[in-house]
Amino acid sequence: MFPGYHVFMLAFVGAFIGFAHGIVVTLATANIVAKKHPLPEYQTLPFPAALSYVFAHVLFGITMGLAVGLG
Repeated sequence: MFPGYHVFMLAFVGAFIGFAHGIVVTLATANIVAKKHPLPEYQTLPFPAALSYVFAHVLFGITMGLAVGLG
């Protein structure tokens, strides 16, 4: 789809967009969803869970960058 672009550049752009989106989703989850949850144990977002959200978004961004770029 994007001829002439290097595969690693497509993966990097996807990872960057995934990282940025992961930060936004993690902050939204922590500030909007978790604080309004009726059960007290779910009113905070633990750091490992937040880190896993960001990591999953980065992996998804790499996958989508490669799929769109090479597809």
